Amino acid sequence: MTSVVVILVLTGIVTALAAAIGLGLFALVLIPIGIAVAIWLGLTSARGKTATDVARRESDQEFLGPGGADDPTS
Repeated sequence: MTSVVVILVLTGIVTALAAAIGLGLFALVLIPIGIAVAIWLGLTSARGKTATDVARRESDQEFLGPGGADDPTS
């Protein structure tokens, strides 16, 4: 999570520098992307679930064995 904060801060600095030297279009692209990423990360962390929690909740795969729907002999 620390690396994400560092990336967002660096993106903000680059955006501010770009706006200061007149690259308005560059800033207009990076600011919405940075805001969207920040909102996405905030919502993801607010849920309190990790990717492994979601994977563990998933039901086990049921394979069709002999006599199943995909068995040509039945």
